[in-house]
Amino acid sequence: MRSLPLLLIVGAGLVGASWSVSSLSATALPERSQAAAQEPADEEELWEEELRDPAEIRKEIKAAQREREATLAQHAIADAEHQARMMEARFALENAQSELNVFETYSQRAEREAAELELLQTRDESQDAEEELTQLSQMYGENELADRTAEIVLRRGRRSLERSREGLRLAEEEQRHQLQVAQPREQMTLRQAVQSAELDLRLAELERQSMLLEQRNELAEQDETIQTLREELAEAEAAAGDAK
Repeated sequence: MRSLPLLLIVGAGLVGASWSVSSLSATALPERSQAAAQEPADEEELWEEELRDPAEIRKEIKAAQREREATLAQHAIADAEHQARMMEARFALENAQSELNVFETYSQRAEREAAELELLQTRDESQDAEEELTQLSQMYGENELADRTAEIVLRRGRRSLERSREGLRLAEEEQRHQLQVAQPREQMTLRQAVQSAELDLRLAELERQSMLLEQRNELAEQDETIQTLREELAEAEAAAGDAK
């Protein structure tokens, strides 16, 4: 008979525990359902917060478009400067080619002929002086009464002959220098000027090509930025329409 109250107490404890678990489960289920219902709403609110004001986006688009227009103006100025440099390089190349052509077709030959003529004249003068001295020697050698005069005249003739011979030697050296050194050097200088002008022109062309490529890339980036803003504006306007 004493065991009956104990059984009743244990049974009551089990029933109480079951009721507590059931109560907790019943309380937790509404909370979970409420949290699950709030998740889509929170995500929608977050998406709406990410969309910016369409007016603000329009301002950014206008600013980006103005920046692109300014970039186009800067590009036009830079391109004009590069084209002017290319024109200068072409003009310099044409001048260098013209100077080389004039030298090879006219100046070189004219200088050579002038040097040869000068040398020929110097040779004639030397030969004339030598013949004149010979004639004076023969003439005054037969006249013993004019020894004093003959000595003076012959001495002058010998000095003139020596100067003529020295002039002939210098003229020959000058001609050799002109033909072997001066003219080849001038021709080489003119050819180098042509090559340098060609390189300057090529460099100007390459620099312009590089500049145009950089300009295209810069404009492409700005166009991409404008397009991205336009897409963002379309989404923002669509969201604003749905909200109404």
